[in-house]
Amino acid sequence: MFRNLTSLLFIYLLSGAVVAEQWVPMGAGKIYVGAKPGHETPKDAEYRSETMMRQALPTNSWFSSLTYMQWSGVLHAHPLSFKATEQGFEMGLPEKAVEPIEAIKAWAWPPPPGRPIASVVHRHVPALTVRPKNFKPADARLSAKGDWSISVDMAEKAGGERLRAHIGHGIPYGFFEISDGAVLLELEDGGVWGDDIAVVADKQVVYAGVRGVTYAAYFPEGASVTMLDERRLEVSLGPDVSYFSLAAVLDEYDSLRPASGASGSNGSEGNIGPVFANSEVVVEVGPGGMKAIDARATDADGDTLEFSVSGFD
Repeated sequence: MFRNLTSLLFIYLLSGAVVAEQWVPMGAGKIYVGAKPGHETPKDAEYRSETMMRQALPTNSWFSSLTYMQWSGVLHAHPLSFKATEQGFEMGLPEKAVEPIEAIKAWAWPPPPGRPIASVVHRHVPALTVRPKNFKPADARLSAKGDWSISVDMAEKAGGERLRAHIGHGIPYGFFEISDGAVLLELEDGGVWGDDIAVVADKQVVYAGVRGVTYAAYFPEGASVTMLDERRLEVSLGPDVSYFSLAAVLDEYDSLRPASGASGSNGSEGNIGPVFANSEVVVEVGPGGMKAIDARATDADGDTLEFSVSGFD
């Protein structure tokens, strides 16, 4: 009995010594080394390629969520934002919104009486979603990084097929590779693809309108582009071809606008037709049956557009 009590006392003292050793003197004070019982441990950054696993983990950056999550948070590359999801790789131009600051900062609640504190945020817009046609990715992983750009791999669980996205700060493009050459491009609800396929410098270009913003999809000359409906394109890039790109056509980036010699599929030279967004939203706005309809269009080469409405009683 005495021997057992002695052993228990020795173990207890040894445990206390181990805990005490985690305090390290530092100047006039001391710091605690290691996690205390009950503290959360760092997450495993498992969503990285083998190459990235051999490098230092990039933390506290605009793309850190890629390394910790099966599907990423919003990747604010500016001017565009991206997001890897189970449904595909999203891309869009963020929209400005003014919201109560407590929506993003817990410490801001409650606001002063009669004077709510507002915050300006730029919310991600999933204007376009790219996804493989013939396989389903298992996750999204950081596969490369530079000073301004990163690469994201979305590969199937078994097999060698993958969708790879290259995105970067200050670039209004998303550059993509698809291993088997077959992809689906889908617009957000309310978006619509243009009817024409333009030919610009040996590239096929299809324009789209989403929330008043013009987007462009660039494919190799020999690619087969099939419009499944006004929101979805099916693309086969052709044998031994794996690349394509998407862009937002913004005023700040005039180089994205069609060249003067661009031609549409209808043979017209020097002009790209507008993209009209069909809307079935009709709102009663006044007495006597007055109605208002939301009609929107975008034009990639900046032509002035004229609207006319007919068919309403």
